[in-house]
Amino acid sequence: MRITSPHFYFGLSLACFCLAISPLFTEQNVTEIEAPEDVWVCSMSSSKSPILPPPPPPAIPASKPTDSAKSSAEEYSGFISYREEMPLFPSPDCVGLGEYDERKDCSDKNLLEFIYSNIEYPSNARDLGVEGMVVISFDVHVDGTVHNPRIARDLGGGCGEEALRVIQLMIDKNMRWTPASAREKPVQVQFNMPVKFKLE
Repeated sequence: MRITSPHFYFGLSLACFCLAISPLFTEQNVTEIEAPEDVWVCSMSSSKSPILPPPPPPAIPASKPTDSAKSSAEEYSGFISYREEMPLFPSPDCVGLGEYDERKDCSDKNLLEFIYSNIEYPSNARDLGVEGMVVISFDVHVDGTVHNPRIARDLGGGCGEEALRVIQLMIDKNMRWTPASAREKPVQVQFNMPVKFKLE
């Protein structure tokens, strides 16, 4: 097959041999170029086989990690050998429990008792029939103290303010939580406390 054109640049795109013509095209600089017989020239009806993609790269043989690689992985990957723990509400009766999950369940129970024994349904919300969930966010520092309580989600009718008042009691009573930990070190975290208001 013979193709005539000035300057040809050949590129292969799927099954089409593409031609890009230089803007310098004139009758004087037309040359003839012989197209290879085993290449498709902008034709999908050729009986030639399509050009296959290159083979995948060779597999890298797996090697056993060395002791230094293991210790490095354990040092930098918290999920391998370390556990992150959320802060726990101060509960003397929960301290003697062994596992973190047991202490957390006990602490959560005491936290709910503290919240609902101190909260009062706002009269305005009661009159308006307001029910639902308020969320109070606060920070628990590495020393277990509570800071910066704020309303993250409010219902209106004074519910958010009442829940905030109860969280503020923890600060006023200087209640110290067991701080959160990551990689076995205490860390400061934000705690989101849902408080449910339901009329009886």
